Amino acid sequence: MDTRPDSRLPEQNVIRNAALTAAPHFKKILHMRRKIYVILISMKEKRRMLQMKKFFLTLAVLCLVCVCAAAEGDGKKFSCIRINEFMASNGDSLKDARGESPDWIELYNESDEDVNLEGLCLSDGKKTLDKFVFPDWVLPARGYLVVFASGVEYVTEEEIHVGFKLSAEGERVVLSFGGEILDIISFDAQEKDISMSRYDSRTWRYTEAPTPGAENVFDD
Repeated sequence: MDTRPDSRLPEQNVIRNAALTAAPHFKKILHMRRKIYVILISMKEKRRMLQMKKFFLTLAVLCLVCVCAAAEGDGKKFSCIRINEFMASNGDSLKDARGESPDWIELYNESDEDVNLEGLCLSDGKKTLDKFVFPDWVLPARGYLVVFASGVEYVTEEEIHVGFKLSAEGERVVLSFGGEILDIISFDAQEKDISMSRYDSRTWRYTEAPTPGAENVFDD
């Protein structure tokens, strides 16, 4: 045991004792400071993550609005396309490029502008509207397009064939876009080589002299 007299001044001893007494408290304060710092960092990170979630949620909503607006715009663009004439029992009134006589559907663009039909759908019923989806194909202003319902889907530079046929016993022809029906005609049993043609916005008539690809003609 060191028995040498303490050579420090009383003031030094007081300071030393105070420092020794306060040391544990300083350690606790430093530990608490670290905890508070970690909590603050965690809160800042949570706020940042929340801001990022809000940002991406807002971005997703904006994208959805843009997609819906684009779809609505296309729907309005296609509102000028009408089913104008069709034949569900084609004998030899119209032949395709292969010399065959499949059923056919005629569309008409009643606007003064060309319309790209890409995305427009054609079907023979309401259950499955997208049996045929048009590719990049422009229908001129006030123009007609004959689509062959041959039951075998293929597209050439000159013709469009859809993968369904029309029933001579009666069914529907449906034109739609994005799940929304734009035009529809329901018909009963059809006779060979007699078409049904649009007379006005609500009336259809049988036509013994079909006019595929041209203006409908009626004997009033």
